[in-house]
Amino acid sequence: MQPKSMTTGANDAELWFGVCQRLGPVYAELFRRHPDIGPLVFIDTETAGKEAGDIIELGAISIGLSPTVPLDARMEYFWDLVEPGEAGVAPFATKIHGITLETLKAHGRPPKETFTRFAEWVRWVSPKRLVAHSASFDKGMLEAAFAKHGVPYDLPDFLCTVKMAKGLPVENRKLETLAQHFGYDNQQAHRSITDAEVCAYIFAKMAQTPSGLAYSNSR
Repeated sequence: MQPKSMTTGANDAELWFGVCQRLGPVYAELFRRHPDIGPLVFIDTETAGKEAGDIIELGAISIGLSPTVPLDARMEYFWDLVEPGEAGVAPFATKIHGITLETLKAHGRPPKETFTRFAEWVRWVSPKRLVAHSASFDKGMLEAAFAKHGVPYDLPDFLCTVKMAKGLPVENRKLETLAQHFGYDNQQAHRSITDAEVCAYIFAKMAQTPSGLAYSNSR
């Protein structure tokens, strides 16, 4: 069973190929140094900006050791647009991520279907941890969404790249700031799959430092 979930159009395969090209070598190197650090799932949510649990886009990238190529990275993804509630999408939220009500009506899945499929996908890839930037926000949104739509919540614990970045010589610990610090180009900021990609990249870079590695192994 491979419940990968794509709803955003013909360029999905091309985008995913680019993600693998950018992240694969970084994680192959990380696994050579620290083979026990994964598997991990990097996650990002985009919301309607109306209420707790109003996730309208959910993107996640699983990275672990390849079962066939020694110390190589195996990568999988989940990416879904989600039908909004009756309240729709707040204009300020659309201004941030660019996701419109019309797009969601055309391509969004029913919420219960998305969150059920996501829970199945997480069980399938079997990560040690989920990782997010500002993890308390994404975890809270997922917990609220699962409860709202009657899906049991049994996801693994979260690591947070905001906490992991404490002590770095940066102006702030925003995702775009850390991406710039590590020289990584976010292909499309504030979309779930690309933000999850950036989260995965900065995690890999920080995990190669003593403090970052200690944090990644602390829970």
